[in-house]
This record gives sequence, structure tokens and C-alpha cells, in this order.
Amino acid sequence: MGLRRTTDGHALLGVMILCFLAGTVVLTYLAYSANNLYQTRRAIDHQHAVVMAQGGLDYAIVSLKRLVLAYQFSLTQAQLDAAIPKPADEGDYAFETPAGQDAFEISIQSAPTSGVLSNGHFLGMFGTCQQFRITVGVINTKSGEGAVFTQNMQAVGLYLIRFGVFYVPDLEILPGPTMRFYGPVHSNSDLFLGGPLSFYDRVTSHGEMYHRRKDCDERPGDAKIVDGADQLVPMYQHDGFVDSDDPEWMIKALELWDGNVLSGAHGVQELLLPIAPADNPHVIIERASATNEPGYNAQTEAEKYENRAGLKIYVSSNNVVTACDHDGNPVTGLEPAVLKPTGSDFWGRPLYEKDADGRYVMATNGAYTLTQNSEFQDWREGEPRQMASIDIYLDQLLSGAPSALLSNSWADGRQVLYVHRDAPDAAHLPCVRIRNGSSLPAGGLTIVSDTPVYVEGDYNTQSLDPGCTNPEPALVAGDAVTLLSKNWQDAYSVLNAKKRQEDHNITAADTRVNTVVMTGNTETTPGDYNGGLENVLRFQEYWSGRTLRFRGSIICMWNSQLADGPWEYGQYYTAPNRDWGYDEIYRTEVPPGMSRVFGLEEIEWDKSNWQREGWL
Repeated sequence: MGLRRTTDGHALLGVMILCFLAGTVVLTYLAYSANNLYQTRRAIDHQHAVVMAQGGLDYAIVSLKRLVLAYQFSLTQAQLDAAIPKPADEGDYAFETPAGQDAFEISIQSAPTSGVLSNGHFLGMFGTCQQFRITVGVINTKSGEGAVFTQNMQAVGLYLIRFGVFYVPDLEILPGPTMRFYGPVHSNSDLFLGGPLSFYDRVTSHGEMYHRRKDCDERPGDAKIVDGADQLVPMYQHDGFVDSDDPEWMIKALELWDGNVLSGAHGVQELLLPIAPADNPHVIIERASATNEPGYNAQTEAEKYENRAGLKIYVSSNNVVTACDHDGNPVTGLEPAVLKPTGSDFWGRPLYEKDADGRYVMATNGAYTLTQNSEFQDWREGEPRQMASIDIYLDQLLSGAPSALLSNSWADGRQVLYVHRDAPDAAHLPCVRIRNGSSLPAGGLTIVSDTPVYVEGDYNTQSLDPGCTNPEPALVAGDAVTLLSKNWQDAYSVLNAKKRQEDHNITAADTRVNTVVMTGNTETTPGDYNGGLENVLRFQEYWSGRTLRFRGSIICMWNSQLADGPWEYGQYYTAPNRDWGYDEIYRTEVPPGMSRVFGLEEIEWDKSNWQREGWL
């Protein structure tokens, strides 16, 4: 009996020990699970704070970009603080420090400085920059978990002519003969490249960069871009084309071209005109709006060339010519010219006398003529399209120039000319032609119209300043820009270029043009190429075997709204020998009234903490 009680006691003790051990395991497991749950909860809180803080950074960047466009480097810290409030809190998450103070700050780190940019994607270009710093913190007010990020930003402002080529739409280049570019090239959209093509400066795009056509998948020729050692490196490598179709594009581009080739994958930002976000860039060449007109925007109006011009010339639909100065005061003294006929004709249409340099000879001196009634026709715009032009004779206009053009201050539009012609009827397309423009005044000249513009003959080949032997800074801007050679006569336009050459051996003549061109193009669609950069300067003559020497910058900001005829080769024109290049004067000099674009670059991102930012 005693043995049995002893055995039962041992068994009970064993059970108790087992229960204790099991309880200990359970309690340990429960404590472990509770700790894991606590850690998991804190991790979730932290991750939520990270996402919200990054969203705060994005909000700050978008808001700061808007202010950079609006203030153009005149922004003060007080204006900045007032214009960008702290983002709204979300539930238990707040843009606050552990002490409950605001944890959202955008600070101006430097005054604006102008000179050669030493940082960012436009390194080495002459522009204006200013540094900003964004600091954002988010905390879970219950758990105390949070995240802090900083972002250093650089606002940049660049005159458009700092680029050899600047495009807002997709930039397409598919040359036949070899093309070479010596100035920086930028697109706010995508780049589509073919060869033979060589770039001797930086190439950037906000979008993608492809070595192929846009309208199909063909990959013609080979495009080469200079690297950091000034050596041309082809986009075609041993394992195929290196472009945005390559999954390793971002890294390979840096390795091959040492930062000279950058796309949106590398963080390249859009460079924008400081106009209302909803406005098409075409608006800067359009007529000024009254303050009571629907859609009026003061920021956009400040960028319109009509509002910048010192002299404005208008032609009404019934051919009445008027002019005014920068402030709208009437300008008188502009007289019509009469051209001197040669006594010969072409298809019953008169030919006019020109001197050895291709300038029209006057029977009666005057600053302009009006052309209509099928005298001048454009074969790209129809079969053909009748044009109603006002023809400006620059030598005559400048020799007796109204004070509004040459004597005003630069702030009042000195040497900026705006010209507009109304359409006389539905059959005619209004346009502006620039003639006798081989010599420009010291300081240069800007000519802008909201209609198509035609530059005829040599342009800006020498200065009117006897002490200057170089061309002056110049800009020609229009809905579309066409170059006519020194051999042009309106009478020839009764036939298209191919027929003129085949039947009468009439061709273009070698011509020199030194100016920035701001123009439009049409849209490429599948199977229908828009002609690309190589044809964005338009032609109306048989240029084969002739040379167009062009020095300047090509800026394509819009799709043409008036001259929207499709590109076609061979009938209304053939291509010249393209001796085209970037004029190095535009690295530092500026045509009168020139537009600037602005961007906001992300320079350095960092994960910070409350202590480092002094927010504990």
C-alpha cells in the first residue's frame, strides 16, 4: 500500500512538472507571438510613414516646379512658404515631428546664379540656376514610428538657343546623307534616331531614346554620339542596339557615353515655357489676348512675342496695313514698295529684278508689298495653295526704321518685329515673307508671326555695324518656316519644283541663312513620316546639287496649325546639300526677346532622421 502511494505521488509530480513546462512553453510562445505582432505592427507603421513621406516629397516637387515657372528666379522664402502649405494628415499619420511641430519644409539654399552650369543634366551649358532643399517627415502619432527624407533640387533656366536642336514633340532624325550636329540636342518627348548620324555634344530626352523609326520598326543606318573623351561611340554594339528597348539601357548609356546621353530613365526633366499648363506652346506666337477674353492668363501673355515687340505690323482681310509700337501707339511712315520688273515673264507672270546678292531692286522704295491673287503658291499646302502674303523688305525697313523698332529700350521691344496678316478669304492662306535680309542691325533682330513665314535669299550674312564682320543674333519664328533660295521668283510657283526643273531647268541657288528658327511640324503616323528634323526647315524648290548653308539653332515647339500639309518628297521640292551647324554664338548670346525654358532637377535624395534634421 505504501509503495502504491509513493508511485502515485511520483506520477502526480511528473504530471505537474509536465504541466509547468507546457505552460512555460505556451507563455513563452504567447510572449514571442505578442512581440512579433508588436514588431510587425511597428514595421507596418514605418512602411506607411515611408510611403506617405515620399508622397509628401512628390507633392513638394510638383508645387515647387509650378512656382519656378511662375516666378522665374524672383521667388522669396516668404512667398514659397505661403504658396506651398503642409500636406494634409491621414488618420494616425501626420507631417509632424515627435514633438508635434511641422515636419514639412522647402528652403531656398542659394540666390540665383548665372553662368556655366556645374551640376545636373545640362552640365556645361550657360544658364541660370538656384538650389532648393525639401525635407519631409511623417510620424504615426500612436506608435511613434516615422520616416524622414530630404531632396536637394536645382531649378534651371535656359534660353532655347542654348540648344542646337530643341523639340517639344517627338524628335525624329532619319537622314539620307550623313548629318552631323555640334550643339546640344534635347527633346521633351521621345527621340527616334537613324543613320548615318553623328552628335558631337550632349543628347538628352525627357522621354525614351530609340535607334529606329517611329512609323515602323526599321532601324536604318547607325547613330553615333560623342563620349566623355570626345570619341564617337555608336548606338549599335556587338550585342545589338543600345537604346530604350534594352532592359539595361540606363546603365549601358552611362558606361558608353559618360553621361553625354541621358533620357527620362536617368531622371531628365521637361524644360517648359512659363505659360499656363493647359496652353500649347504655339500660343507664344499667337495674337495677344485682352484681359476680359475667356482663358486670359497673365503668365502666358507675358511670353507672347506680340506683347514683347517694339514694332507690330498688321494687314486686315481687306488689305489695310497698320502699325503700332510696343504700347499700342500708332506708327506711321511705312510705305509700300514697287518692285522693278525685268521685262520678262514666266507663264505670263512677271519676273522681278534682283542684284548679284539676290536682293530685289526697287522701282519705288518701300518697306513692304502685298501679294495675292495666285501670284504666290505653296505646293505643300495644296495643289497648289494660294498664299496671301505681306512681304517685308528688311533693307528698306531698317534704313528708315521707325524709332519703335531701333530706338526703343530693350524692355520696350527694341529690335523685335511682330507681323500678322488676316486671310482675305477662304481660298488664301495668310503668310509673311522676309526679303532683302542679308544685313541685320547690331544686337540682332527677331521677327515673329502667327502665320507661316518664308525667308527668301541670303539672311543675316553680315552686320550693319561696320565694326562687326559676323552675323548678328537672330530669330525667325512662325507657324512653319520655309526657306526660299536667292533664285526664287513668285512666277515660278505656277509649277511645282519637279516640273520647273524638268521642263525649264529652273533650280534653287546656293543660299546662306544665319538665324535661329522656331517652327512647327506635322505628326508622324504609322506609314506616314513627317520628314523629321532633316526636313523641318521647309523647301519649295529643286535643291539637288545646291547647298544650303545654315548656321543657327532649330526649335520645334508645336505641330503647325495653319501650314499643316503633309511632308512629301520629290514633287514640290528636293533636298539641298545640307551644310547645317549650330552657331556657337548662341552658347552665350541671345536674340532680342528670346524665350527661356525652365526645369526642376532632382540632384540628391537622402533618407534622414529626426535628430539629423534637428526635429527631436
